[in-house]
Amino acid sequence: MKDYRCNLTRLSKKAKEILPEILDKNGYAGRYRLDTSADRLVINSTSNKVQELFHKAEVEAMGEEGRMIFIKQESFSTLWIPGKKSIKEAYTEALDAVENGWPVDQNPITAVGCVEDSVEENTYREEWQLEYMPD
Repeated sequence: MKDYRCNLTRLSKKAKEILPEILDKNGYAGRYRLDTSADRLVINSTSNKVQELFHKAEVEAMGEEGRMIFIKQESFSTLWIPGKKSIKEAYTEALDAVENGWPVDQNPITAVGCVEDSVEENTYREEWQLEYMPD
């Protein structure tokens, strides 16, 4: 078994705090390096086992069985920026328009993710992908 690198950004603050205790209780004492400043864990294990350990940490942190789900919504819109401007100036003007209420919710894409589904990266699954995901 080789060292496995994991991203901790999806763990709740409390789960991160109790993660060393969870790892030690499950036989990983001395087999991991935790870098809280970089939100990284390097552990001598497999991805499936790490997902299970992360889930245990979240369950203990929350005090009940469940899943920490992350939701991302990507919205779309268009805006004509008149005048002879640089791309940066046009981008800045478009962002200012959004700050001032320009609608950007035309056919949004919503995606979900959780730490047990992806420990290497912060990936999300779009709604259509759930149809092909095993139960």
